[in-house]
Amino acid sequence: MTIRIVLADEQKLMRHVLHKLLDLEPDMEVIGEADTRAQLLSLTLRLNPDIVLMDIALSGKPDIKVVTDILQQRSNARILILTAVENQEVALQALQAGAAGYLLKTIDLPELIKALYSVLQGGMPLAPRIARFVLGQIYHTPPKPKHLSQLTTRECEVLDLLGQGCSNAEIAEKLVITAFTARSHVSSVLKKLNLSSRTKAALYLLNEQQKQHELRLS
Repeated sequence: MTIRIVLADEQKLMRHVLHKLLDLEPDMEVIGEADTRAQLLSLTLRLNPDIVLMDIALSGKPDIKVVTDILQQRSNARILILTAVENQEVALQALQAGAAGYLLKTIDLPELIKALYSVLQGGMPLAPRIARFVLGQIYHTPPKPKHLSQLTTRECEVLDLLGQGCSNAEIAEKLVITAFTARSHVSSVLKKLNLSSRTKAALYLLNEQQKQHELRLS
């Protein structure tokens, strides 16, 4: 299977270098480039890529709505942010809007390639500083919030791993279950919590844990 990618960055040199490097991967193909918001939306609608690798600041400043607009026209697209904008709040907003990951342009090429594969498998790659802000509390297993009592013990374990950005394969490995069973548990968690994506599940868990922490402090 060839992974079809659309690149979006206002810097022509950045697009050119990424295009050349990604095309060297045997199962990746860059099928389009965009340097403006309008061009990106047009290409995404027309080409239906597997992954949109984009800068969140196409117009020189962060544009969260473009993430929402892409997903409205191509709900199956995975959006991976690759940007120089090292702003934790912007990253959080992009993830809440539906981005599958948030990386900085200081990343090494092998790590970027790994992140692209991870996104396709349902992972949530994050730059280390962004990850500490967004997911820091999730790495510590909290008491089960009462309003999550509709989940089984196994589903709570799956939700915790989703919060850590694990793909289905990683969930299966950590819980010693099959990939099919992992997918089934993920689908069940999303359905019970009325969430539309794995990223939203991770952010939901973070938000609920923050509420529990604040209640304990009050």
